[in-house]
Amino acid sequence: MATIYKKQLFQGYIKPQHNVHGPIRFTYKGLWPFLRAKYFSDIRAANDDEAGEAVAISTMAGAITQWNLVYPDHHPDKEKQNQPVPINAEVIKHELMTHVRNQMMGIITFGIDSDVDPEATIAEQMKQVQQKSSGKTLAEIMAEGDEALVGNSSGVLD
Repeated sequence: MATIYKKQLFQGYIKPQHNVHGPIRFTYKGLWPFLRAKYFSDIRAANDDEAGEAVAISTMAGAITQWNLVYPDHHPDKEKQNQPVPINAEVIKHELMTHVRNQMMGIITFGIDSDVDPEATIAEQMKQVQQKSSGKTLAEIMAEGDEALVGNSSGVLD
């Protein structure tokens, strides 16, 4: 598949880091080429780091549809203990570890590859390993497909 359609869902996975976090699985709406270009344009146009961060966080909050994040059983707010972490800009900005947020954003924008999920089907794992071994990012592969389809898109968001 070299094309993407609006609101198409993708699976993301970040492997666990010992004593930091467990495996993170999430579903996100892929940024089709026009929206991806707009996102990077908005980041470049931001007046300062805070404005750029606001663009990234709102994009991320709008793209992620589901994740497996749960507050730990030792969270200081007893009402949050063992509860699902909500997906919203406030949580992403103030509660998500910066390295996790950056990795998720890289995956959502197709700038970096998702880690290979050991719970994915063998076919999905093989597809991901083959794509990684090509030396191209998912964004480059998708750009090649988009280049081949020039003229098929109006560039209009709806």
